Amino acid sequence: MEEEKNTKVSNRVKKNITIHHWLLALAPIISLYNHNKDVTEFHYVLRPLITTLIMTAIFFLFINIFIQNYRKSAIISSLWVVSFFLFAYFAKLFTWVNPWLDYNLLALVIFFIFLVGISAIIASTKKSLDEITKLLNIFAVTVLLIPTISAGIYYFNNRSNINTDNQSAKNIVTKTDAPDIYYIILDGYGRNDVLKNLYNYDNSSFTKSLADHNFYIAEQSHSNYPQTFLSLGSSFNMDYLDNLSVNFDPQSQDRMAIRKVIENNKVYNFLKSQGYTTVTWTGSYQMVKADLKINYPLDSSEFEDLIRDTTPIGLFIDPYHKLNLYKKKFLYLFDHLKDISQIPEPTFSYIHILSPHPPFIFDANGNIDKNNDCVAGKDGSHYYELCPGIDKYKKNYIQQLIFLNKKVEEAIGQILSNSPQDPIIIIQSDHGPGSNLDWNSLENTNIQERFPILNAYHVPAAMKDELYPKISPVNTFRLIFNTVFDTKFELLADKSYFAIWNYPYQFTDVTSQLK
Repeated sequence: MEEEKNTKVSNRVKKNITIHHWLLALAPIISLYNHNKDVTEFHYVLRPLITTLIMTAIFFLFINIFIQNYRKSAIISSLWVVSFFLFAYFAKLFTWVNPWLDYNLLALVIFFIFLVGISAIIASTKKSLDEITKLLNIFAVTVLLIPTISAGIYYFNNRSNINTDNQSAKNIVTKTDAPDIYYIILDGYGRNDVLKNLYNYDNSSFTKSLADHNFYIAEQSHSNYPQTFLSLGSSFNMDYLDNLSVNFDPQSQDRMAIRKVIENNKVYNFLKSQGYTTVTWTGSYQMVKADLKINYPLDSSEFEDLIRDTTPIGLFIDPYHKLNLYKKKFLYLFDHLKDISQIPEPTFSYIHILSPHPPFIFDANGNIDKNNDCVAGKDGSHYYELCPGIDKYKKNYIQQLIFLNKKVEEAIGQILSNSPQDPIIIIQSDHGPGSNLDWNSLENTNIQERFPILNAYHVPAAMKDELYPKISPVNTFRLIFNTVFDTKFELLADKSYFAIWNYPYQFTDVTSQLK
């Protein structure tokens, strides 16, 4: 009798389990992460997950106060939370509306009326919801497990097995007088002759300012690759990607392999072995192992921005507010670069600034250009899918570059004046501009624009004597380490390889075509 009673209780507990609203709150975020797992660190997912669970709990409790029915409240909560994350896709159905009418607002009104109506039907129904709850539980478990398992398998198969041991670094005694090293990447910054010939802008005053601060300007320098991930993977490992102990599949579109090469790079490991404290900032292409990060307070990651843009929240955020926040982050970085010199240990600072690369935010005086009706962070042909007009690209690019120059000049002056010991400063671009870049075609790309880069060095006199006009990023740290740490790296031939976006590991040598 007791056993039969326990069985009935167990069956009733199973029958009453209602978990779908919690799982469906997590599923959209995990699914979005799964689709971006090759460019997103998992720790960026945690804050959105926790926030969503809290908001779901608040919404569920609020609904249950009025309905006083756990099952109905859970179903209504699932309906709203899933719809919340699918709003952007729903709104796209209304793009046929005349352009002067805000189709997002129309979509939101219809969206809200629909959800309220369905919720009212659910709240008033007299039917049993046991089977629906069971199906929703199964559905929720399935849609959460699929991306979770997919991401888990992906990370298991892509565990870092990269050998970044630097044989030349072994048995070297740490120098107590090692200089601070600043590796400043100005994303998409073109070489002076490119800016003059293609953009009709004379940038010589900026490079002269750098020269006045004892910088060597490599006036014939080219990037080794046309994509940021590829360029950083090469420069941080002081070698061409084909030479690394990693199998880059030419047919692969997956950027996880190159990201791992950046995260587990030779430059970082070598300098850590020399007692360096590593510093970066949370603006772009972070080196996640850094000891210290310059982090704008209450900063949101790109992944969180991506989540927000799938929901109705984006409709209530003034575009100017977004741009102003971008400006504050940008200025915050430059305000705090000088603080790095106060760290007692020798520092290696990787500062990657997404400028003058799109999005084009600033005019020449650092004001937000309210007349710029298109702000997109993509480049080349991807940029033109959202913001057509090559002349407008070039105009906005130069405006942003002029303001960037001012901030870089200020920062360099502050770093040099605040540093107790003369630091090494590399100001370098990962690639050139993209006004004539076709991500699907080498033939339709102006490689004379994309590959020539700014490449400037403030270094000890012994190294300055070794610099040459065509030095490329692949040799930057070979030369620095040979000078500062007495390593014996051989300099490599300076080469450049093109790769289309969808197949980043199909390298085409374009060195002979560049000038």
